Amino acid sequence: MLRIIQSGSAAQAKRYYTEGLGREDYYVGAEELPGIWGGRGAERLGLAGEVKAEQFKRLCENQHPDGSGKLTARNKANRRVGYDFNFHCPKGVSVAYSVSGDELLIGAVQAAVQHTMERMEGEVETRVRVDGKNETRLTGNLTWASFLHKTARPVDGVPDPHLHVHSFVFNATFDDTESRWKAADLAETKRNAPFFEAIFHHQLEANVQALGYATEERGKRWDIKSVSPEVCARYSRRTKEIESLAEAKGVTDVEALSNLGAATRRSKKSSLSLRDVRQKWEERISAKERAEIIAKPSPVHEPDEGGAPRSESGAAGNPSKRGYSSRATKSAVTLALEHCFERKSVQTEAQLIAGALHFARGRSSEPQLTQEIRARDLIRSKDKNGRTLVTRKDILEEEQRLIKQSRKGRGKLRALRGQDQLPEGPTHDAVSHLLQSKDRVTLLDTTASLDIDEVLSRLARSYRRSIKHFSVSASGQEARRTSGTVAALLKNEKLQRAVRGGVIWVNEASRLGTKDAVALLELAEKKHCRIILAGDLKRHQTTHRGTAMHLLEEHGGFKTQRTEKGPSSSLEERSLKQLFAEGDVTGGFSMLERRGGIFEAPRDDWAAELAQRFRDPVKKKQSCVAVTASRKAARALAIQLREELKRLGVISSKERVFERMTRVQGSAAELKDAQLYEAGQVVQFRQHVKGFRAGERYTVMGRDSFGNVVARKGGFVEALPLKHSDRYEVYTSDEVKFSVGEHIRISRSGYAKSKTLLAEATGGSKRHRVVAGSTRRIAGFTLDGDIKLDSGVVIPKEFGHWEHGLCATSHELQGQRVDRVVLCAENSVGSEVLQVANASARKHLSVFTEDSVALSNSIWQSRQEQTASALYADAVKERSTDEAGRKQRTKDKEHHERER
Repeated sequence: MLRIIQSGSAAQAKRYYTEGLGREDYYVGAEELPGIWGGRGAERLGLAGEVKAEQFKRLCENQHPDGSGKLTARNKANRRVGYDFNFHCPKGVSVAYSVSGDELLIGAVQAAVQHTMERMEGEVETRVRVDGKNETRLTGNLTWASFLHKTARPVDGVPDPHLHVHSFVFNATFDDTESRWKAADLAETKRNAPFFEAIFHHQLEANVQALGYATEERGKRWDIKSVSPEVCARYSRRTKEIESLAEAKGVTDVEALSNLGAATRRSKKSSLSLRDVRQKWEERISAKERAEIIAKPSPVHEPDEGGAPRSESGAAGNPSKRGYSSRATKSAVTLALEHCFERKSVQTEAQLIAGALHFARGRSSEPQLTQEIRARDLIRSKDKNGRTLVTRKDILEEEQRLIKQSRKGRGKLRALRGQDQLPEGPTHDAVSHLLQSKDRVTLLDTTASLDIDEVLSRLARSYRRSIKHFSVSASGQEARRTSGTVAALLKNEKLQRAVRGGVIWVNEASRLGTKDAVALLELAEKKHCRIILAGDLKRHQTTHRGTAMHLLEEHGGFKTQRTEKGPSSSLEERSLKQLFAEGDVTGGFSMLERRGGIFEAPRDDWAAELAQRFRDPVKKKQSCVAVTASRKAARALAIQLREELKRLGVISSKERVFERMTRVQGSAAELKDAQLYEAGQVVQFRQHVKGFRAGERYTVMGRDSFGNVVARKGGFVEALPLKHSDRYEVYTSDEVKFSVGEHIRISRSGYAKSKTLLAEATGGSKRHRVVAGSTRRIAGFTLDGDIKLDSGVVIPKEFGHWEHGLCATSHELQGQRVDRVVLCAENSVGSEVLQVANASARKHLSVFTEDSVALSNSIWQSRQEQTASALYADAVKERSTDEAGRKQRTKDKEHHERER
C-alpha cells in the first residue's frame, strides 16, 4: 500500500518527526534503522547518509540545512511543508522477517522504496509564472528523508511486526532554468499514486522472489505463500483496531485514515524488552507454521515459449536480470487494455502500465510491459504537462461512428411543433428548442437551474396527438422515474415496438456511454423516432466508456440548449444554484458561507449536528439526505446518525438485523481472473448463461484442482462461467440494522411482495418491482421477518440489496429531488459530487467539512474526462508539427551544405 499525506505546517512536520519518525520514540530502540537522505535535491544540498534532526527541522522551516538562509522565495505561514509517502509491505513479509530474522528482506523493502521514489523524482515538476506564463516545467529532483520501521504501534502493550517506510518529501525542487529553489508541484504525483503503488509492489514482489520466497495472489494483493492468511491475521491487531475505529467514526479517505491512526497512537516505549516481544510473537505461531516460513522454498517459474526454464540469477533489488515469459507479458498487456478502457476512453500511459503490472502478477518486468505497450497499435499524444495519453483505435472508431450516425439525422425530420407562440415561462427556451428541432438527436443541458419536470410536462401538452413520448434513463438509479433504462430498451423488443414514430427522452444522458449511444441511434433510425439527450455534464458521468453528450457537442457540431432562468422563487437560492451550475465554486462557497450553509468542524461532530438539523424535517415527513463521495463513508455516517436519531426519539430504538450485499468492484477483465474470488462471496446472475438463470445466487466455495471457481446453490455445485463475467455481479455480505420509522434505500432492482386486502385474506401476494435508488419509510415488520414499507410493499428478508436511506452516495442521489441535502465532504471530493448535491436540493443545501479551503481547492481542480476524438486531433496536430519541423531541419541542412 502507498499513502500520501500532506503536512500543512512547519510545526506539524517537526512534531511529526519528533513523535513519529525519530528513533527515540520507537519501541525497539536500537533495532530501528536511522533515517537516510535520498534524492538528487538532497545531493545538491549536501545531504547524505543519516538524517540529523537539526537538518530536518531547518528544511521544515524552509531554511537551507546548513543554516545559510531560506531555501525557496515564498515563506508563507501556511505554506505546504511536504508530503509523507508511506509505503506498507504485505503482512506476510513482515511476519516472515519477524520469524526468520532474514535481514535480506529489509534490503528488499528498501530497494523497492528507493526504486519507486526515484521514479517519482524523475517526473516532478514546478510551476512557471514568470513573464505571464501559467505552466509547469520538469525539474526531476527532490529531497526526501526515508525512515524504515519494523513494528506497528502496540496493542495491549505489545506491538505487531509491520515493515513500512516513511519517505518524507520536502516541498522544494531546484529549477535549473531559473537557477533557484522553488516549490514542487506534486499534484500529478498524487493523482498517479495507484501507478507508483503498483511499481512499489511489483518491485518488492520481484525482490522477495529473488530471495527464494514463493509468492501468491490473494484477491487483488500478493503475499508470501508460506505465511497463510490465518497467520497474518494474528499479527494484524493494530490494523483491526484502526479499521474498527474508522468504521465507527465514518473515516474513509486516505488522509483521514492516517490522521486517525496518528490520533490513536500509543508510544512504542514499553517495559517489555525486545526479547519479551519476540517471545510474545512466537506464542502466536505453531512450530509447523514457523518451519514452513523459515524453509524458504524456491518459487516455481513457468518456462519461456521456447520451453527452456528461466533462470533466477538476479539478486534482490536487481530483478532486471531475471528471465520472464513473453507470453505472460503479452497476456498482461492485453488484459490491461481491456480493463483500463472499460470505463474511460483515454488513459495515461502510466495508468496502463500500472494495470499491466497488476495482471502480470510478478511474471513480467516493468520495462518489458512498457515495451509491449509501446509496441501496440495505439493512438498517443502528449498533454500540456508532458504526460503520454493513449487510447485504442476501436474506441476512436466507436466515437466516430456515433458522430457520423448523429449527423445523418440532422434536418431530416419535421419539427414537433411549428413556430406558433408558446406561453412564456422559466422553461420557454428549452421547450421551444426541443419542439422546433428537425434533428434526430437533440441535446438539452439539465443544469440545476432548469426544472426538468416542468419541461416534460410542457412538452407532453405541446406534442401532436400522433407523437408518443417514451422516457428512459441512462442511469439505473434514475430508472424508477422513467419507463426503464437505455440498456433495457436495447434488449426488449416489446419496448422497442412502443417507441416507433415517437420521442425517446433519455434522462441523465450525461451517463450515457458511447457504445449504448451508437446502439440507441441505430434503433431510433430503424424505428423512425427521435432522441432527446437530457443531462448535465458537470455531474457524475457514465460508468461506461465515453460520454455521448460531450462528444456530440465538442466534435459533432451539435448545439446544447441551455437556460439562464431558474424555477426557484427565492432569488438567493436561485443565485446559489446558478453559481454552482456554472462552475463558480468560489462564488458558491462564499454565498453558502454568508447563508450559514458551511459547517466546519471535526468529523466526530458531524452526526450530532446532522441529527439536530434532520430531527424536525423528518418528523414533518420532509425528505432529507446526507450525501457522501463513497458508500463506505455513507454507511459509517449512517451508523452514527441513527444512534443520534434514536436518542432524540425520531426513529425506534428497537431494531432488527438483516443481511446486506456489497458489490465487489472490479472490471469485466478482473472478474475473469479466478484469483479475485474468495470463499463466502455471493455471485448473482443478471442475465441467463447456459446452466445459470437470471436472478440466481451462488455462494463461492473456492477453487478446484483445475483452477475453476466453484460455487454452491442449495445442493448443486457448479464451476462459474468466468468468460461471461459481464453477466453477473459478485458480492460480499455483512449485517445491517433497520428500525421502524427510518428510511430504506434499494441498492439493486428486484422483486418484492405487494400486499392487498384480498391477498391478505387469501394468504397470497402480488409481485411488485422495486427499483434501485428508490427510498421509502419502514412502517413495520411482518411475522415472517420481512420489511413492510409505508407504501404497502413488503420486501423479503432475504432480499439483501438495501442501505440506510438518510445517507447516500452522490451516485445514488443523482437525479433525485430532496428537500434538504447536506454534503458531508472529504477534502478530496470532486466537483461532480458538489454538482449532484446542488442539483438535488429542492429547498436547502449545506456543506459539512473539516477544512473548507482544502475542499474548495479540491473541487476547483477537478477535471473532465477527455475523448478519444480529442486525443486523436491532438495526435494529428503533433504529427503535423513534427513533420513540419523535420522538413524545416532538412531544408536548413541543405542550405548549410550549399553555403559550404
